[in-house]
Amino acid sequence: MDVEDQSHFSFWIVSVQGDRTPQESLQRVVDACRELSNISSFPVPSELKIGTMDILVSISDQLQKLDPFIENVIRKLAQYIVDIIRNNNPKEAASSQLPEGVHDALYVGTGSARFTVAEYLKKFQWDVARYPLKQPLPVIVDSISKLVTQIETDYKQKASTYNGVCQNIQAFEKKMSGNLLVRSLASLVKPEHIIPDSEYLQTLLVVVPRNSIKEWYSSYERFNQYVVPRSSDTIAEDPEFYLVTVTVMKKIVDEFKQKARESKFVVRDFEFDPKGADKENKEKDTLLTQRSKQQGPLLIWLKANYNLAFTAWIHVKALRVFVESVLRYGIPVNFASFVMVHRPKTDRRVHDYLCTTFGHADDRYLEAEVVDLPAGLGFTQADYRPYVFFPVNLNLLEK
Repeated sequence: MDVEDQSHFSFWIVSVQGDRTPQESLQRVVDACRELSNISSFPVPSELKIGTMDILVSISDQLQKLDPFIENVIRKLAQYIVDIIRNNNPKEAASSQLPEGVHDALYVGTGSARFTVAEYLKKFQWDVARYPLKQPLPVIVDSISKLVTQIETDYKQKASTYNGVCQNIQAFEKKMSGNLLVRSLASLVKPEHIIPDSEYLQTLLVVVPRNSIKEWYSSYERFNQYVVPRSSDTIAEDPEFYLVTVTVMKKIVDEFKQKARESKFVVRDFEFDPKGADKENKEKDTLLTQRSKQQGPLLIWLKANYNLAFTAWIHVKALRVFVESVLRYGIPVNFASFVMVHRPKTDRRVHDYLCTTFGHADDRYLEAEVVDLPAGLGFTQADYRPYVFFPVNLNLLEK
């Protein structure tokens, strides 16, 4: 299932009160919903340190805020990876399709153990090396929070630097590719178009609308008596305008500009530099080199930290399952958790099947009006179901 396919499915993490073994509970779910949903185990370690009930309630509140925060960071990283890969290939820059290489870049895991995000969720195993089970829950939650907060901070700094270079390139390209009213003229004006250094004469560059070119040639000499007759030539054009030269006495330049403006002709401010075109080419090369030098290391960093953030996110989901299950089902710890994958149109039916299968064992659910729910569960009476339920939106490129 690739990045685009994931948008067509609902992904749920569900926890139900355990039977004699978690496998028995899982089998009950499979038997009840096999026609509607693909079900796989989501093993949450029962050895996690519970602490006191007050600690669990506090952690529940923290996780409820941490969960969407991490998801938001992941989405930023994923979209930025797409943007960089797309911008690196001009043919795909304007395409609405995901560019080549994105699917591989958004895999998680390392080495041969690399998965799509959907595969990682369905094959989840607790990372005991990164999050030792002997650590108290608050310590694990705090380490994840600090990790992702630092990722977001570094991302903002790196993105700001890279975006600055890209914006400079865009500004340069706009300067080079706009119409004759705005684009750079350095590559268009040659030495032969300009009167050399003169004490009295100055060559002006005028932008003339295409439909006014005849008017220009018939009128420019009458703008002032100090306009050099027959000194105007067309040196460039685009679909909207012509660029023409005209030579005048220096003392009437401002007056000539005013007369031209009144006739809808624009005199460009321009100082001829015989090395101007070469300087612009060097500027472009410098900007492209800066972007290229930053792009490779940035993409490597993004992929690595996208991986870290995503795996941390699923561990937060596991922690939420554990905490909410203990708060709901009590101790000793006895619950079964699993991932359900199905089409969104069957969401209501899956909920109904789960309620039917597990509702009889939940007195609160059976009551006509649910009252006195334990604190810290993260839902209202109207949301109450006889199982713990967390949807996981794996459409990470969704706007």
